[in-house]
Amino acid sequence: MDVVCIQEPWTYPGSKTQSHPGYDCYAPINSWDSEDPDQREAERPRVMTYVRKGAGLKIQQRRPIHSRDMLWLDVNGYSILNVYRQPLKLEVIDYVTHLSPPSKCLVGGDFNAWHDMFEPGIQAAHQGAELARWAIESGMDFIGTLGAPTQRAGHVLDLTFSNVPFAQTTIRTDIHSGSDHETQVTIIPGQGNVPLEQFHFRVPESELDKFAGLVKNSVANLTDPWHLTDTTQIDNYTTTLAEILNSAIQTVGRPDRGEGSKAP
Repeated sequence: MDVVCIQEPWTYPGSKTQSHPGYDCYAPINSWDSEDPDQREAERPRVMTYVRKGAGLKIQQRRPIHSRDMLWLDVNGYSILNVYRQPLKLEVIDYVTHLSPPSKCLVGGDFNAWHDMFEPGIQAAHQGAELARWAIESGMDFIGTLGAPTQRAGHVLDLTFSNVPFAQTTIRTDIHSGSDHETQVTIIPGQGNVPLEQFHFRVPESELDKFAGLVKNSVANLTDPWHLTDTTQIDNYTTTLAEILNSAIQTVGRPDRGEGSKAP
């Protein structure tokens, strides 16, 4: 999984939480240090988002709101809002239902809201009607599995909304985390705006003769430089010569991505 959104994460004083060497962890606040149980509960983050390292992902965290219950991340041009709504509290759903979502947006988490849009036959409660109305008016479709309970006690409480075409969320019992909530996986078609990979090509010593031959064959077709008569012809000649060298380097060279050598 490239992005993992957690609600009600495990936290400990000293700003400690669960980590994984293959992921970077993002939290909506910088620290939580109190040893007092009541104070600790009042300051700890209730959402965290993990992003996989080495996956060619460009990440930018945004903090437009000062809330421990919501976390914005931009990942390759996708805007992802991770949400935890405390039961019967108004702040989170009030924020979401007044949100004008950007294009390529995903909003998901534990909403603790009931509505027929998500769970057919249920009576709307806990701001579920407001949430459903916002989904319709903003074009943020509910992309979860209709009527499939997401919590051990029943009800569809964990919701995902998106305006990304063909995005879909499914319950995955095979990767259940042990929580009293189900694990859900959202698939977004495509990698979004993939960052441009920057690296140099390196020509091994064993390939220098081949490199020289490619350059020699191409240069033989160039105009004699002594026949160039103005700056435009000189510029065109220089550009062509640079293209010849670049093409030869990429043909016989290998990308140098700064990878270390094998251990002895």
